[in-house]
Amino acid sequence: MSCINFAKKVASPFDVGRALGEIEYDLIENELLPTFLDSNDEVEKQVLSGYVRIKFYKIGIDWVDMIMQKDWSLEQRAKFLLFLPFNEEVWETVSKYLGENSEDLYWKNVKVNPYESDGNLNEATEKLLTYGREGAAVICAAHKANKAEINEALAVRSLISVLDSKSGKQELTDYSYVAYDVVELIKRLQKSKTIDQDVLLKIEFKFFSWLKRFSTEELPTAIEKKLASDPQFFADMIALAFRSKYDKSDSTKEIDENKRYLAQNAYDILYEWKLCPGVKEDGKFDENAFKEWIKEAKRITEETGHIGVARHYIGQILTYAPADPGGLWIHKAVADILDARDADKIRSEFTLTLFNRRGIHTFTYGREERELAKQNQEKAEALDAEGFTRFATIMREFAEQYLKIANEEEKVDIYE
Repeated sequence: MSCINFAKKVASPFDVGRALGEIEYDLIENELLPTFLDSNDEVEKQVLSGYVRIKFYKIGIDWVDMIMQKDWSLEQRAKFLLFLPFNEEVWETVSKYLGENSEDLYWKNVKVNPYESDGNLNEATEKLLTYGREGAAVICAAHKANKAEINEALAVRSLISVLDSKSGKQELTDYSYVAYDVVELIKRLQKSKTIDQDVLLKIEFKFFSWLKRFSTEELPTAIEKKLASDPQFFADMIALAFRSKYDKSDSTKEIDENKRYLAQNAYDILYEWKLCPGVKEDGKFDENAFKEWIKEAKRITEETGHIGVARHYIGQILTYAPADPGGLWIHKAVADILDARDADKIRSEFTLTLFNRRGIHTFTYGREERELAKQNQEKAEALDAEGFTRFATIMREFAEQYLKIANEEEKVDIYE
């Protein structure tokens, strides 16, 4: 066809196909179908796509029914159906004309676009899972998750199925625009009262990088709860992210991609962790649970050769400890851990984390720093009064750091 030669010279062969579809001339359709269905030429496929789309929007499903009456092979029918919008009307046609034994020709190859469907996508999600399209199933399950009711069981199945599916992960990566929708879906599941927390934890771990990037809320709930309640899980995360001091293998050896991914995820999770051990779901602090967690976390990481790293993260997480019911600014059980003779590393990480949590601040010629110095000096005095002398000493040194910064800022002339 001369129009194909023309299409190869223009920027949008698809629009050439649309223009042909506007012409009521059977010869054009007979030239395009089914011949171009088997074409590997990208221009010819684009022309056919434009033609099929405009005919469908003009005439509707009746035109598709008419096409399906032609003496075509099942493969040709499936290829034709793949050019149609991704919606319920088309899926019914797939079932009707391909049948259960051949519908895989469609579902294994269809390009998923959930925005073309007005209804729910449960049927499509089920079909995609059936035919090994785990990534596409997640895309459908996540669509409108922040607006509509979701099928929780189906959403969980989709997310879990993609965890160990290399092709599913790649498909999600290819459809990068769905990351926000997937995060919204996981946030909906986090609020569920029936979801298995271990299942939710696996989902949160897999999608942690997306959750961190696209969610303005706090760290994933199941992971935080697990870290704060299970010292073995805490130790496992450390072991994923850091080498043991007993590991004498070649540190320059290339780490495989999956291990690198797991290590980065574990590192990010530990960095973002903000739920102090001992704090229960109702917000109350269980002193005995806290002490047991600290004891076990130290024991396990000592055995695995990660005690140094463990002290680092323990120091960080204790900055989120609650106040003591007796009036001290930090719970006495936590202060007792920070006051221990062998807790130098934990204490230094505690104050370093407090310093870093201040974040970006304005220049005030030292006024803010003097106020912070005063507050931390008062905290040190309160600790001294309760007998936590080692902890009080480092808090006093921390206060003096702010005084030094204040003195330096006072000397600065910002107009020089």
